[in-house]
Amino acid sequence: MYWEAAKLLIPPILAALLSGYLVNRFKSREDAVEKRLDELYAEIKLAADDATIYWQTEPAADDIVLKSARTLAALARLDGLRSAIASHLSVSASKEMAAAGSEFMREATGGDFGVHNRNPDILRAARIQQQASAYAVAVRKARMEDLKGLRRRS
Repeated sequence: MYWEAAKLLIPPILAALLSGYLVNRFKSREDAVEKRLDELYAEIKLAADDATIYWQTEPAADDIVLKSARTLAALARLDGLRSAIASHLSVSASKEMAAAGSEFMREATGGDFGVHNRNPDILRAARIQQQASAYAVAVRKARMEDLKGLRRRS
């Protein structure tokens, strides 16, 4: 009697447990990606702020080498984090993020970056902040498009 009842109840219980596990696993993965994206946004802001300070500083300043190194280090962290996130997104979203990151990096380190006799460039400093915002928006848009299409293939 009990065995017959158990045979009827065990499959639905196992199915419920398995589906709950799979849903939690999917949600945990998506939450982890979102957390990494939040870190990416913070790194974009940090890199933009470092680059902005660099471009506002006179090249003869005592700490210009340190500011240059901080800018390059922030950009390296940013690119590494973007690369790590890209493996969890669709190919098209990864390409969009890479293109926006490339534009940001070009703006932050282009021109006379590292040149010992350059002039401070306030306009470039302003463009860096604008490009950082465009980069953050491109990342968010790529992620939202990914979610909307649940993994675009192209």
